[in-house]
Amino acid sequence: MKYKMNLMADQMQKAHLVISVLLCFSIQMVLYAQDTDYVYLSNTEYEVINDLFSNPKSIEKNHLKLYFKTDFDREWRVYFNVDNKDLLYELPNFGTLKNEELESVLMGENRVELLRSINQLRPYSLENKKIRNIPLSKSFDSEKDLAYVWRISKPIIIGDYAFLKRMMMNEGNFLILHKKEKWEVVRVFYVWNTLY
Repeated sequence: MKYKMNLMADQMQKAHLVISVLLCFSIQMVLYAQDTDYVYLSNTEYEVINDLFSNPKSIEKNHLKLYFKTDFDREWRVYFNVDNKDLLYELPNFGTLKNEELESVLMGENRVELLRSINQLRPYSLENKKIRNIPLSKSFDSEKDLAYVWRISKPIIIGDYAFLKRMMMNEGNFLILHKKEKWEVVRVFYVWNTLY
């Protein structure tokens, strides 16, 4: 009887050890996944970012910087869902791309591709040597950085158009750029802006 109790206690200790190791491993994997950087942006995606921030005088004058990791918030996908498309046009916006033109850009598979790409956004590290005109910052939420550091999503390129989200302390918007000689902003939708 004593032997059976010792055997059960030994088995319980082993089970406890296995469960503890598995729990530690699971926690470590979750932490690793949260801290993983998806390093690679394509040259075209860097071209979009560089063309977006192509006015170095304005950037220097206003002390603007760009956060060194891309934002991966996915909430802005709701505006491109076909069931909610009226929400998109109710946002304050400006630009040369008309609603009808935007609808034709987002026809069929393009809308599906945009929504899928927004859902798959990850925290990509921007490479300093590939960013022109705007310095990178390791912080966006310190008191000195709040009003000067932009955070952007990874550009989502669909044909000749690029979609990305951009925000800082007093402004949050998403932009549509069109490839001509360079990438040009053709529409800006303000999700929030403290200036309004």
